[in-house]
Amino acid sequence: MKKLFLLLSLIFTLSLTSCLDNESGSVIANDSFIGFNKINKVGNPTDAQFKAASYKMALDFTKSTIELEINSAYEEDGDAVVLNLGKLPFKMSAEGGYTIAVDQVKPKVNGTESGRYIITDFKGKIWVYYKNVGGKLEELKIYEFSYIINNVTEVVAYTHQPLFHCPETKVTDQNGKMPEFKTSLTQFELTYNPTSANVRIINAKFAEGMPQMDMTLTEVPFTFTPNGLRIFAEKAVPSVNDTPFPQFTFQNFTMNVYGNGSEMTVRFTCPVKGSTYAVEAQGSVYPKKEDPKN
Repeated sequence: MKKLFLLLSLIFTLSLTSCLDNESGSVIANDSFIGFNKINKVGNPTDAQFKAASYKMALDFTKSTIELEINSAYEEDGDAVVLNLGKLPFKMSAEGGYTIAVDQVKPKVNGTESGRYIITDFKGKIWVYYKNVGGKLEELKIYEFSYIINNVTEVVAYTHQPLFHCPETKVTDQNGKMPEFKTSLTQFELTYNPTSANVRIINAKFAEGMPQMDMTLTEVPFTFTPNGLRIFAEKAVPSVNDTPFPQFTFQNFTMNVYGNGSEMTVRFTCPVKGSTYAVEAQGSVYPKKEDPKN
């Protein structure tokens, strides 16, 4: 069965290391991710937009600094700009990985010194773990970044394809024909679009006799909430291997994503063989160690 191996910070350091800077003697690791920046006026988180964003970083493990470059737009109809935040200090987290906290930084804009943007309350988190799939280690990374632009615009980075681990997915037969079913194997993966998300349900299983399968919901619309976003469809048709199954149409599919995109809850109902099953789960991009019995 699949097992998750959480990495210690030292292992994380070694996994990211890409080169030794011979001039400075520093160990440098380059990393990057793409996704969206959620931008909104300070104090008005529900009137927000998703703006495409990319983050490039160079971690200097010898000096404990990270050089960060962000490419995104920060205005409703504005063009994308490249912000170079320079070298920011990071600390090793007790949970593994690294954290960044900076009160204020004046970034270069498109490669030149500029007072156009001032970033305050910058917070970041970088975390990585390995997953054993079929005897091969698969590396997955988690990023959290949030900050304020010019004391006006709040920014939260959402990685393009987060994977949520659910310690327990509970399924209840609303017709009372089957006993309650629970599983710790189901995961939810999101692929964000500007106004919707594709939802992949990995190892979906709603009853004891049902085979595990991967299901996908395509372009489920979302709205912004005070704590993140709400992905909702009154009716959503799941697909298996690109084949839609309208006979199993989900009703009132609701997923709430919060905690800078790192946590979620989900609930929906699904008709199966004359019964209606209510499914609910809570998940996090930060995995927990699995029960050895799984």
